Amino acid sequence: MSLVTNAPDTELAVALIAEGHDAHFLRQHAGFATLRDAREFMARSDTKVEVRRQVGERTSRLGFKSMAALEQLLDSDSTDGRTRVAAARTGLEVAGLMRRDQPLSDKVLRELTVPELAALIEQTKSEIERLRTKVLSRSQPVALIASE
Repeated sequence: MSLVTNAPDTELAVALIAEGHDAHFLRQHAGFATLRDAREFMARSDTKVEVRRQVGERTSRLGFKSMAALEQLLDSDSTDGRTRVAAARTGLEVAGLMRRDQPLSDKVLRELTVPELAALIEQTKSEIERLRTKVLSRSQPVALIASE
């Protein structure tokens, strides 16, 4: 005897919504009987909460991977200057230390000469070190003194 169910796969539906799919896709792939059923499922508050949670997890994973990739680019001696500058700038933006709309320079990055790129890299390194020192000085643990 086989058990046949007409209920949609809500777990799959939530994952599909979190990936950016619409009600038409849900109807086709998650087993909703009608497009209206799929839209109603998408509009439910509990569905929206779960979708936000899953999107948040994906965003967090992507952020960790991106930061690791940026660190590898910045740490690698084989990374070209343009890539280093772009990676450093992105890292500063993500860390909230530089506004995204802040102009890099008067010239477009690809118009910079090798000496100009080298100077920009050194300037960026010194700024990162200055900010790192500033942050570390604020986050030094306080020494605990044991009382008798």
